[in-house]
Amino acid sequence: MKLFYSTILFILCSNTIFAQSSKELQSNETFAKEYHGVIGKYPITVKLINRFGDICGQYVYDNYKGNPDNIIELDGMKESNSINLYYHNEIGELLETFNGKYMNDSTIIGTWYRKDKKNKLPFTIIEKKDSIKYPKNTQLNNLKVYANLDPWNSKFFEQKNIQTELKKILSSEYNSYLDFLTGAGYAPFFIIEDNMLIEDFSYSHIGCSNQSILAIDLNTHCFYLCWIKEKSDTATIYYDNSKPMQDKIMKYFITRLKTGWQHSYLFSVSGDKILIKRKNNH
Repeated sequence: MKLFYSTILFILCSNTIFAQSSKELQSNETFAKEYHGVIGKYPITVKLINRFGDICGQYVYDNYKGNPDNIIELDGMKESNSINLYYHNEIGELLETFNGKYMNDSTIIGTWYRKDKKNKLPFTIIEKKDSIKYPKNTQLNNLKVYANLDPWNSKFFEQKNIQTELKKILSSEYNSYLDFLTGAGYAPFFIIEDNMLIEDFSYSHIGCSNQSILAIDLNTHCFYLCWIKEKSDTATIYYDNSKPMQDKIMKYFITRLKTGWQHSYLFSVSGDKILIKRKNNH
């Protein structure tokens, strides 16, 4: 079900950002999980992403797998051992509700409701375990272990060393960046390029905005974040400015942005910012 990383899910995530306190954002876990189970007697497969308590995902009845029209998009919230998931149609009407409880780390049981809650069935879903071993207590001199890993299952943003480095470069904007991440879609895995660990987080959008590219130099362990906020005409580069910006970092960000957007935008460097100007294609 590669569609889990589809544009549809990006759109859903970007429209389901919930207000949370800074404390909640920093304490809630992250994951991307697949579950198998039943609604009543009907087998289903469920995929969920949890980012700091904000959940989005989808489910499909197993008898109808393979047909994109049968994928049902979900959004919701996880609080402690409770989880609530909702399916809304394109005009925002609530059609389905899952009210569940975690029985343990891998099993959720509860009640599924249709629309007005007159029709209801019990549901049970159990996490499909993978065999990947994720890093714990990450050291900055060993960040290459994240190559080809998902940022949420690997709990990258829960690592204390990672949080410390991001707070150092983002300062007062750290919590705003976590807010951004709750709704951003993403490439499914970290990559290594030119000895940098890289991940691209972006909303499904029209135009060059709501995007961030995180690049970590594996030699110096310095963090660099290129962040284009909503409706912005500037990509701000966040880094430890007590150290000089490396040429390869800015070149990488420019190249990455041009790869996706040079048909519509012009990019130029001004200090530690990248200026963005829409082309006049008429």
